[in-house]
Amino acid sequence: MKVIVVLLLVVLLATVWRLNSFSAVVARQQQTIAQQQQIAALTAAKTSRQEAFAMQEKCAAQAEKVFRDLGYKLNGSTNSVSDVLQSHFNPERNKCFMTIETMAPTLPSGTRS
Repeated sequence: MKVIVVLLLVVLLATVWRLNSFSAVVARQQQTIAQQQQIAALTAAKTSRQEAFAMQEKCAAQAEKVFRDLGYKLNGSTNSVSDVLQSHFNPERNKCFMTIETMAPTLPSGTRS
């Protein structure tokens, strides 16, 4: 009878040890999965930012080309018309927006052009 009790106790201890080892393995696997998900999310965010930056550069180049094709000139002198260009890429809309401002100098009152 004592032999059976000792044998059952050994089996019970072996089972507990095995379950504990299995739990540790599962916990490490879950931690690894969480880390991989974090890395994937950070990589996606970095790629997204890089793509947005590349699109902003492309938008700026295209806006400047259209600006010049329309006959505008950047940095006009103070004695002539001054043209200002602004561009912006909106990643949510996947669109490039541009604004053109033209400013002419004001003549003092009583002066004729």
